[in-house]
Amino acid sequence: MIMHGLSSLYRLGKCLAFVAGAFVMLPAMAEIDRAAAEKLLQQSGTLPQIDALPAQFRANFEQALREQRDAPVTIDEVRKFADVGDGAFASAKLRSTVIESVAKRLTSADASALRDWYNSAAGLKILALEAAASSADHASALQRGRALLEMMSKEQSAQLRTLIDASRAAEFVAGLSINMAVSAALAAASATAPKDIPSYAQLRDSAMRDREKLTQSIAEVMIIVYANTYDRASDAELKQYLAFLQSAAGKNFADALVTSFDRAIAASAAELATTLADARRPARRR
Repeated sequence: MIMHGLSSLYRLGKCLAFVAGAFVMLPAMAEIDRAAAEKLLQQSGTLPQIDALPAQFRANFEQALREQRDAPVTIDEVRKFADVGDGAFASAKLRSTVIESVAKRLTSADASALRDWYNSAAGLKILALEAAASSADHASALQRGRALLEMMSKEQSAQLRTLIDASRAAEFVAGLSINMAVSAALAAASATAPKDIPSYAQLRDSAMRDREKLTQSIAEVMIIVYANTYDRASDAELKQYLAFLQSAAGKNFADALVTSFDRAIAASAAELATTLADARRPARRR
């Protein structure tokens, strides 16, 4: 059943919460060009995170295939269908869609303000801390984050929660989790039963009913991630970071990322569902 394939949603959300550590920097009226958008995405640490999505999707797609109850698939079929998914969810394809979408949603004024932040002393410090956290051992980092959080004052933990809200990180990861889970479930259904399959939009709308609960759950994991990530940032640097996140450019960038990732995953999911449905459709008799 398709909805059974969405049962991994909360597990996926918690898994992606740490991966989203690099997204917490989320932050004349003409759109910027692709080259400028790509440079900003690279500087912000977003592009490397896009490159991690194909492996995450494949893992969830394979799980969704194994959980198909109405039309069980063999190990060989799981591998074959997952290989097809690699093409639709190739990092180059996801990168291209995100870059194009971000370019259309940021103005030259936004780009200038974003560059100023990323090149500032505080911005460079925050980026370095996020890069270090994203490359650390996840289990150890979470353990350290929990210990640091327990020792924090109420004011310090409140500051981290404010950063989470301003960055929209938990909201972003919840949406990403839902999109990835829905894509995997739709692909699995398309591979095994190409008739009468709900659309991506229908499945996503149904799963979105749990978004608020999922966001809250992710936020509780995210604060542990933040405690570990920003432990070496000064109070002044964190205040500058918050001001950036709450600025027009910071908000516009966050909006652009949320929208762009939604679009990229939806496009790949639709392409994959069509490809798998065609692959399963019997050949026409002559």
